[in-house]
Amino acid sequence: MIQDLTQKQIQLLNCLMHQENAIGAEELAKRLGISARTVMRYLSVLAEELETFGVCISQKRGQGYVLEGDRAALKPLLTQKEYRQKDGDKRIHEMILEIIDQDEITIEKLSEAMFLSPSTLNKMTPDVKEFLGRYNLTLSGKPHYGLSITGEETEIRTLLGDIGLDYCNARLVNTGIYNISEEELDRVDRLVFDRIQEYGLIVADMDLNNLIARIVIALSRSRKGRHVTGMSLTAPVTGHNYQMILSIMETLGQELEIEITEEECLYVMVYSGFIGYDLSVADAEGCREMRRFVDDFLDEISELTGINYDRDEKVMNVLSLHLKALMQRARAGNYSPNPIIAQIKNRYPLEMNYAILMAQRFEERFGVSINEDEIGYLTVYLGVYEPQAGERVKAVILCNYGIGTSQMILEKIQSEIQNILICGVYPVRYLDLALDRKPDVILSAVPVENYGGDVPVIVSHDLLSEKAIAGIQEQLWQKIYIEKELMRYFDPDCFGHIDAEDRFEAIEKLGGLLVEKKGIEREVIDAIGKRERISSTEVGNLVAVPHVLTQGTFSSCIAIGILNHPIQWGNERVQMVFLACFNQSRDQYARIFRTLYKVVHSDELVRRLIQAENFQEFQTIMCRREL
Repeated sequence: MIQDLTQKQIQLLNCLMHQENAIGAEELAKRLGISARTVMRYLSVLAEELETFGVCISQKRGQGYVLEGDRAALKPLLTQKEYRQKDGDKRIHEMILEIIDQDEITIEKLSEAMFLSPSTLNKMTPDVKEFLGRYNLTLSGKPHYGLSITGEETEIRTLLGDIGLDYCNARLVNTGIYNISEEELDRVDRLVFDRIQEYGLIVADMDLNNLIARIVIALSRSRKGRHVTGMSLTAPVTGHNYQMILSIMETLGQELEIEITEEECLYVMVYSGFIGYDLSVADAEGCREMRRFVDDFLDEISELTGINYDRDEKVMNVLSLHLKALMQRARAGNYSPNPIIAQIKNRYPLEMNYAILMAQRFEERFGVSINEDEIGYLTVYLGVYEPQAGERVKAVILCNYGIGTSQMILEKIQSEIQNILICGVYPVRYLDLALDRKPDVILSAVPVENYGGDVPVIVSHDLLSEKAIAGIQEQLWQKIYIEKELMRYFDPDCFGHIDAEDRFEAIEKLGGLLVEKKGIEREVIDAIGKRERISSTEVGNLVAVPHVLTQGTFSSCIAIGILNHPIQWGNERVQMVFLACFNQSRDQYARIFRTLYKVVHSDELVRRLIQAENFQEFQTIMCRREL
C-alpha cells in the first residue's frame, strides 16, 4: 500500500518526476546518499505501487530509468507523503528554484510543478520572502505574469550555490539547477579535472567542487541571458589560474553553444577563490606572508598555552597555501561549505578554539573574516600538528618481585600507557621512599596496608597482563583525570537546576553564578557569549560546553547547569551545560578540557548526571561511587 513507502522511496520518486530524460541508478544513488543496490530495490517497490496510478518505471538500455504515464496522477501521493515529511526549508528551496528556473511563473503553473495547491503556496510566501531577504533578494508579483525573484545577479548566484547544488562522496551533485543536465555537469567535471592535470596543478576536493559549482552556475545563468556585469578582481590574479579558467569557459561555451563573456570568467575566478598549486615548486613569494602569519600564530599559541608544536614543513606549507586560497574566497564572500563541521567540533574541541583564535588574528591582520565552516577546515589542519609531549602523570610502582621482573613491569607499563612517567620501582616496604618522589599515583602489585595518604593507589595483582594494563588505564582515567583533576574545577555553589529559553540565557545565568561566587570578571562571561556566536558548543548527548580560553588573575572554574527542560543549542537539544572559564596562564587546561569532553560522551553517565538533584549526587555519580 502507498502508506508503506519510506521517505527515501518518496524522494526517489520525486527525483524521477523532475527528470525528463532517463537517469541511471548510480546517479540516483548519489542524489539520495544511498547505494545503487538500494536504489534498485526501491525501484522494484515503486514499480508495484505506481501501477495503481497508471504510471510505470521504464528502463532504457544504457541510459537508466524514466517515468511513463500521467505524472500528475501522482499528486495525491506526493501531497500526502513527501511534503508532509519534508522540513519547511526544503519546500521553500524547491519553490525558489522553480521560480528562478522559469524567470516568471504564475501560481497556477507553480502549483502544477510542485504538486501543491495554490493556497499552500500562498501560505508559504511569507517564509519565502524572509528566506530571500537573507540574500537581499525580493519576491515580486505582477498580474498576468506571475512571481519572479529580483535583486543583484551575484546574490541570485550565491543563492543557487547554496540551495541548488549539494555534495555526495566528495562530488558535486546538481539538485536544483534545472537547465543544466547531468550529462553537462559530468562534462564540466571531466573538463575541469583534465585541465587541472594539464596545467600540472594540485587542487583540494573542496576547492575543485567550488570551482565546478561556480562554472555550472555561470553556464546556467548565461544560458538564460542573465550575465554578471561590473565584475573586477579584488585581488591580484595568479596568471596560470586565470588562463586555465578562461580556457575551460571558452571550451564549454563552444560545446554547449552558450555565450560566455569575459566578465563571466572573472566571476568564476573571484567567486570560486580558485588557486591551483604546483607543490613541486615552492611558491615562496606568494606564500611568504601567509607562512609568517602561521609562524606568528603558533608562537602565540605556545606562549599562551605552554604547548609547543612540531612544525612539519609540509604541513606548514600546505596550511599557508590553504590560507592564501581562503583569503581570496573570503574577499569574494564565497565560503566553502563544511559537511563535517559537527564531527570536527567533537573530534577536535581544543583545536577548534585555537582555530577560532586564528580566525580572529587573520581578520586583524588581513581585514578578512572567516565563517564557522572555514574555521572547521583550519581546525583539521591544527589537529594534524603533533604537540610536543606535555605534562605526564608521575607514577611509582610497588611490587614484591625480583629486580629483573620489576624492570620488565616498568618497561611494559611505560610503553603501553601514554602520558605516564614511571619515577621508580620499589619494594612494598619502601613506600616512604617512593612517596619522596612526589608521584601523582601509586601502582601496586599488592594491597598497601595502613596507608592513609593523599596519593591514590591502584592495585593490580598482575601488572604484566593485557587485562591488567587496561584496568590500570581505566583507573588512571578515573582517579587522576576525573577525581583528582577535573573535580577540583567544580564548586557546589556553582551547580544548579535552571530554566532558560535559549543558549544565551543559559550562559548568562551560569555566568552570573561564576561572577558572584568565583569572582570571575564580567568581561570573561561576555567572551563566552562571543565565542558561542562564532561556533555553537553543543557536543551531543544532551550536553553543551560553552567556554572561553583567556588570561587573567582568576582561577579556572566550571559551572554546572541542569536545565529543567531541554532547549535547542545549535543543531542539538541540550539539557546539561558545563560553562567553563579556563585561565591559560595558570593551568595545564588542555588535559582537563579533553577529559571533560570524554566524560560527556558517555550516554549512560550523562543520563545519570542529569538526574542528580544536588551537587553531592553529581559528584558521587561523576566519581562512579554508589549513591
